[in-house]
Amino acid sequence: MRHFLIFLLLVFLGIQSNAKSFRDKLLAELKNTPKNQDKSILFNRIAHAVRETNLDSAIYYSRKGLDLATDIGYPLGIAENAASLGDFYVQYDSLDKAKENYILAIVYFKQLDKKYDLASLLKIVGNIYLSQSNYSEALLFYKNSLVVSERNNYTDILPHIYNNSGLIYQHLKENQKALTNYQKAYEGFKK
Repeated sequence: MRHFLIFLLLVFLGIQSNAKSFRDKLLAELKNTPKNQDKSILFNRIAHAVRETNLDSAIYYSRKGLDLATDIGYPLGIAENAASLGDFYVQYDSLDKAKENYILAIVYFKQLDKKYDLASLLKIVGNIYLSQSNYSEALLFYKNSLVVSERNNYTDILPHIYNNSGLIYQHLKENQKALTNYQKAYEGFKK
């Protein structure tokens, strides 16, 4: 048992060391990258590299990437960094800030015609509204996500939309709509 615990500790330290090494490489690369599109995305990569160890730093780097992308007019950098900020603010349970950043990302993913990212974020914003018991807004975002997902056959997104829509309809005492959505969710999850 003792050997197993030592082995687990070594594995954990190795993972930590690799993550630190990766983060350090990204930070070194950041110093040598001019203020351009690559730097905007690099800020986002660094934010994700430090996310598990320091959420404040992750927000800092994503914000830097978003600001740079905005300054140089780089839509993909704006979308990616705003979406990351949304994720980080969800971790902080700051849902209004998360929503604000996700909606910014949605605007740019739509402009860039990145349909999968668009459908995913529409669903996530719907989830936030659902958690805040704002059912009409949640349904609006779910329906928009549903349209994009059905048109593009995003079978991994659809069951979640149906399930959460079912939750809303159940709460609103619209049992037939709830049942219909739950059945679609069940079929989607089976696949």
